[in-house]
Amino acid sequence: MPQGWPSWMRCADGSPGPLGEVSLGLPGLAWGLLALGVPIVVHLILRERARREVFPAMRFLLQTHASATRTHRLRQLLLLAARMALFVLAVGILGRMGCAREGGVSRMGIAAGAPTPASVVVCIDNSASMGYRYQGRTRVEAAADWARALLEDRRRFGPGSQFAVLCGSAGAGSGGWRDDLRSAVRLVDTARPANHNLGAAQLLGPAFTLLSAARNARREVYLFTDLTETSWTDTPPPTPATLGGLYIMDVGQDEDRNVSLGWPQVPPYELPAGAPINVPVRVVVGDLPAEPVIEISVDGKPRGRQSAGSLAPHSQAEIALNLPSLEPGGHALTVGMEPADALACDNVRHAWLMVGTLPRIGLIQRQSAIGDRQWAIGDSARGGDVGEILRAMIAPPAVPASEHRYAVEDIPIGDMLDQNTSGYLAIVLADVKGLNGLAWEKLGGYVNAGGVLVIVPGPSISPDGYSPAGNLLPATIEGVGVCEPPVRPAAANLSHPYLQPFADLTIDSINDRYAFKRADLKPGASSTVVFPFADGAPAMVESRVGKGQVVLLAFSVAADWGQFGTQAAPTIVLLHRILEVAHPPLENVASLTAGRAGLRTIAAADGSPLVVTGSDGTGTSILPAGGRGYRLPADVPGTYEAAEKSNPQLPALRYSVNVSQTESQLARISPEQVKSRVDRQVVQVLRPGEDLAVAAGEGGGRVTWAVPLGLMLLGLLVIESSFANRFYGWRRR
Repeated sequence: MPQGWPSWMRCADGSPGPLGEVSLGLPGLAWGLLALGVPIVVHLILRERARREVFPAMRFLLQTHASATRTHRLRQLLLLAARMALFVLAVGILGRMGCAREGGVSRMGIAAGAPTPASVVVCIDNSASMGYRYQGRTRVEAAADWARALLEDRRRFGPGSQFAVLCGSAGAGSGGWRDDLRSAVRLVDTARPANHNLGAAQLLGPAFTLLSAARNARREVYLFTDLTETSWTDTPPPTPATLGGLYIMDVGQDEDRNVSLGWPQVPPYELPAGAPINVPVRVVVGDLPAEPVIEISVDGKPRGRQSAGSLAPHSQAEIALNLPSLEPGGHALTVGMEPADALACDNVRHAWLMVGTLPRIGLIQRQSAIGDRQWAIGDSARGGDVGEILRAMIAPPAVPASEHRYAVEDIPIGDMLDQNTSGYLAIVLADVKGLNGLAWEKLGGYVNAGGVLVIVPGPSISPDGYSPAGNLLPATIEGVGVCEPPVRPAAANLSHPYLQPFADLTIDSINDRYAFKRADLKPGASSTVVFPFADGAPAMVESRVGKGQVVLLAFSVAADWGQFGTQAAPTIVLLHRILEVAHPPLENVASLTAGRAGLRTIAAADGSPLVVTGSDGTGTSILPAGGRGYRLPADVPGTYEAAEKSNPQLPALRYSVNVSQTESQLARISPEQVKSRVDRQVVQVLRPGEDLAVAAGEGGGRVTWAVPLGLMLLGLLVIESSFANRFYGWRRR
C-alpha cells in the first residue's frame, strides 16, 4: 500500500485490510476529494435559520417547531451525505479506484479503467500428447490461438507489462522477459508439438523462477495444457508468495480416438542368425474399434505387412511380428501402423536387432568313467536324468530354435582341464557326485574371472566329492535328507533379483512345489540365503567369488526328489532368471526416450569425437561431455549409429529413439485434482470461452457497482430536492 494512506485501511500488522489495497488508476485525481467541501458549504448556507414569531399561544408553536426541526435536520444530513457520496463516486470513476490484494489485480472497483501493468509468463505444453488432432488442428495450435488472443486483449495488461513465453522443449520461447507484446506473440506462434513427455511441473518451475526477477507487483502465470494424467505425475513446485494468479488453460478433450503402437520388445542380447525372428509389439485401442495393419521395415526395406485383427474399444492386443532370418550384425527395425489416427507420434516405432551367436551355457553331467581320466566319482543309473531335464529347461527341444535364448553345450568331465571355459555365460553342474581338486580349481578360475556356476544336486551327489571345492561353494553340503512330511519352499522376499518374476501372480509360485529329498546345507559367513524351506532350512544359497557368482540349490529336478522337475514351470522361471541376471545386456545397443536423452558412457569411443548418423543419412558431430560420456541427439524418433570419425564403418553404439509410451495415454484429470496439487488460493482451471468472464471479474475495463450506486444517489438527491422545494423552498422569510 502506498505511503500516506490512513491507518484504518490497514490491519493491525500493517497488511492490507479486508478489502485489500485501495488504489487509484490516476492518483492525481485524488485531489478531487477536496470538492467534498462544496456540499458542506452549500449545506451551511442553506441551513434553516430561526424566525421570530409573535403569537400568544407560544407553547403550542414551540412544541410543533421542535418536532419539525428534528425531522428536517435528518433530511438535511441525508442530503449532505448524498451530495458528498456523489462527489466521491465521480472521483472514483474518473480516477479508476479499486481494491486488490497486494500484488494482485482489481477485483472490487468503483470502475475498472486501464489495467495495471503485469509480469506475465505464458507456458505452452508442447509434449507429444499435445499433438492430438481435434477438429482439424492440434492441441498446441489451439493453445497458441488462445494465448495469442489473451496477450492481444488490451483490457487485461496495462502499459509497462512484460512477457515471457516458455515451452516444454527448445524451439519456442527463450525464457527471457520481453517488453514488446508483438515479440511475445511471435514466440507463441512458433510453438509446435514436440516428442518429449515433460509435464506441467517442468514448465511451472522455470516460470516461477522467472517471476522472482519480475519488475511488476502484479505477477501471473498462464499454463496451456491438455490435463492428461501423465503430465501431472510429477509434483509441481510450490507457488511463490508474490504470485497473483495461476491460470491452467485446458485445451484437451475427453475423447480418445487414438490407437497406439507400443515399443517393439527386442531383447537386449543377440538373436540367432539364420533363423526366423519373432518380435512382440502391443497395440492399444481408444474409444473406437480399430483394425490396424502393421508394416515392418528392416534396414529401410519393407519386409511385410500384418493385420492386427479387429480390436474392440478400450482393448489391447500383443502382435508377434514375424521377421525372416537375418545375417549377423546390427539391423534397424521400423514398425509402422495404418491407418493414421488423431495422434501421430505413436504410429511409428524403432528398434535395433542384433543378430549373432547365442550365449553358451556349459553343462557338466555325471559320468561313470571316461578312458583313464575319471574325474567323477561313483555311479548311478539315474544320474543323467537331471542333466537332460536341465538341458530341456534351458533350450526346450519342442520350441523353434529362433526362440531359444541360450545354446547348451556339454562339457565332458574328462576334458575339463583342457576346456576353454571363458566363452561360457554360465556353467551348470548337474547331479555330479564330485570333482577332484584340479577340476574345482579350474571352475574356481572361471568364476573369479566373472563366470556364473550353478550347482543342482541329484541322486549321485556325495558330500565327500564337494569337500575339495573349499571356499568356492556358498555352503557346505553335509548330506542328503528325506523330507517327512514333504516340505515346500518359503520364498517371501520377492525383491531379490532371482525371485522378482514371481511377483507376477499369473506365474506359478516356487512355493507351490514339494521337496521329498533335499541336500542339507550349512551356509558360509559371506553367503546369502535367497530363500529357505518352510521349516527354515536353506533352499537356495548364493555367494560372490571374485567377479563371478556361485548358486547352490538344495532341491533337485529329479523325480524322486520332488515336484520341481515333474511340475517344472516355477523351476524354469527361476533357472532362466538366474541366467538372465548373469547375462548383461549388450553395451553397444541402447534404447532412448525422445526428449529425455542424458549422458551416455561409450567405452569404445575412448573420449574422441563421434559422428552420429541417423536413418535419413544425415550426420552430426558430437564431442564428449566429460570423460567418455556423450550427450546423444534424441529429439527425433529413429535409429542412429555413433562411430568414431577415424573409423566410421565400425559403430561404437547403435541406439533407437521413441516417443514415450505414456504420451499415448490420454486419460485426463479433473480441475479439482489439479487444484489439489497446487495452491488453491491462486489457481483457476479454465476451458475455452471462459477467459472473457475472467477479464470481467478482474476489471478489464467495465464499470462494476458504480452504476447502481450512482443511480441510487441521484434518485435520492431528486427526491430530497423536490421535498425541500415543496415544504421549505429556497426563499427565507
